Amino acid sequence: MRHDATLSDDLHRAAIARFLQADVAPERREDHGFQGVLRALFPVKTADEVASLEFVDYQLLAPRCDADACLRRAMTLAAMVKVTVRLVIWEGPREGPREIRDLKEQEVYFGEVPLLSERGTLIVDGVERAPLLRLCRAAGAGEASGYQLRAAGRLFEEHARLGVAAMVEEARARMARAQQRDRVATLMPHDLLNLRPLMRAWSAMLKKSPYFAGFDAERPLARVALAGRVRVDADAREALDAGPFAQWLRRDAADPAFATLAVDAPVNEHGVIACSDAEGDRRTLAARLAPGGEASTREVERTLRALTLSSPEAPLVRGALDRAVAERSGALVVALRAGRVSVANDRRVWVVEDGSAAPTMYALQARGAPGLATPFSLRRVVEAGARVEAGDTLAEGAAVAQGTLALGRTCSVAPAAGLGAGRCRVSSPMREAFRSARIERVEVVTRDTPMGKQRLTREVPLAEAHALRHLDASGVVALGAEVAPGDVLAGVVTPVECVATAPGVWEERMADSAVRATVRGRVVRVDMRSRNIFERGERHASIRDAMERDLDAEAAELASCLAAARGTTIDACVDEAREAHYDRRVSLARGDDMPPGVLERVVIELLVERDLACGDVLANLRGECWTVDAIVDDETIAADVELPEAAGEGQMYLLRLAAQDPPAPVKKRRRASAASSSG
Repeated sequence: MRHDATLSDDLHRAAIARFLQADVAPERREDHGFQGVLRALFPVKTADEVASLEFVDYQLLAPRCDADACLRRAMTLAAMVKVTVRLVIWEGPREGPREIRDLKEQEVYFGEVPLLSERGTLIVDGVERAPLLRLCRAAGAGEASGYQLRAAGRLFEEHARLGVAAMVEEARARMARAQQRDRVATLMPHDLLNLRPLMRAWSAMLKKSPYFAGFDAERPLARVALAGRVRVDADAREALDAGPFAQWLRRDAADPAFATLAVDAPVNEHGVIACSDAEGDRRTLAARLAPGGEASTREVERTLRALTLSSPEAPLVRGALDRAVAERSGALVVALRAGRVSVANDRRVWVVEDGSAAPTMYALQARGAPGLATPFSLRRVVEAGARVEAGDTLAEGAAVAQGTLALGRTCSVAPAAGLGAGRCRVSSPMREAFRSARIERVEVVTRDTPMGKQRLTREVPLAEAHALRHLDASGVVALGAEVAPGDVLAGVVTPVECVATAPGVWEERMADSAVRATVRGRVVRVDMRSRNIFERGERHASIRDAMERDLDAEAAELASCLAAARGTTIDACVDEAREAHYDRRVSLARGDDMPPGVLERVVIELLVERDLACGDVLANLRGECWTVDAIVDDETIAADVELPEAAGEGQMYLLRLAAQDPPAPVKKRRRASAASSSG
């Protein structure tokens, strides 16, 4: 087990793998996890044991969509489960020798089990949720080890047991009713199993369990802050203050129900914290993000809540864990193995690894509707033909620059008179220098209502012409449009009634259901999905054509990489490359999966940028924080300001932008790196 910032990911992945046993042949699976649940609750028998429903085995199918597609389509990342069950009907009395009268074996759909994405999160209805560790008392264990640090796999097992138990009880009742009516012989296995209890158990776990936390994906350290986050049961809180676990767990000052696990805690794959007297660095991830080690909890939380800047800079002084934290945040793409970059563009990087004939693709943009570049987009830093080693940077994303965390800008500081402690004034160029960005996501759906079908249109009743200026013929805002509050993003009309305008002539009256912008921003992505392929308009067709062109380009790149790795011509690899994308091509030609009653679904993403303002908080790498009191003009700032050798606690500052490259040392000159966070 690795003792680094991915410790919690390792625990969750190992626990879920142990629960699913997906890579184990059915006949070799052990009786734990999902296999143990089914073995323990089956068979289901009638009172006289004339009929018996038995579990045989199960298999897991690949998810219908990858993580990026689930985020885009508001779906849940899950694997389909099919369980083979056997219904045995006996002939003869309960006691004594009996013969099998009938045997029916059937593969039954058992719903979908949630999966972890590559980022270590669960995706539920298009929203990412991070699993939390759980510290609880272990039943029957000794006092010294009386607390099986549980990961998500154990929670999966608990809810699977609840759901399957309810299914089994209902199956037993159905068998009893069939026996009373003398219809046991006509039963089929699928007649006895109702999936709803299991589906409700999965849904309750994913959406309501306190052991899955939502987070703001736009904050660069939001997911990192949950690494090692532990929810402590009420009967296990004493372990935070005494016993062998106290040295590895730090109590949350704000909420006693939570603690933080040290990044180097000796935890094995079963979630057991080994008892050890060895001294070492036991700081938590949050403490390591503040290099001083003496920063208060409030200052650390401000660092973890740092906003994403539109144009951040790498700090001049970098911490030991900055790169590891950048990788953990998902904003740094590194090469898994050594090789040579065969193809590199703004969408993908292909690496032909040493000793391998199959190239590895690193996606820089999610497959789907085309979009515009934002501060959150991955930017490649390698060129075709470059040699890379394992761990080398291939692309950087939000809050990452030069392979490390980049949360702010390098600035010059000076004393500012007349301000209270913890407050500062900034120069006017700093407003744009600390401009922050976020993505506002708007979802629009049309439904089949009792009065008729809703539809997208540019002709929205009661809407002023100025508010409709960004809509195209399909009734959806154009890509790249700069919208303001009140502008219509999608025109939706709903039938409300039908009135007679002439004998035998009826007219549908429509109500305005237009979706309007609530913020000022730029449209950076528009994705449209439709249940019926025959009702797709020009906008649907343009998005589909763009996706097909991207698939063609990806297939051409794959063929080029295969030819380079095998020493053959590109033409010899074209058919193989196109076959690899066959399933995705087929999916483009059919209608999209939609919830019941939904006809069309449109997802609009707005890039919203905000300049630094009074009331915001600036923090340096030492955890010292200042609230912006005023923004002043450049004329009030001296061109060169001499600073004292050492600034005392609570020193007030006046900030101005400084060059990234440090000049030659000058007496009484100091630099500080600042990061912007919400006020």
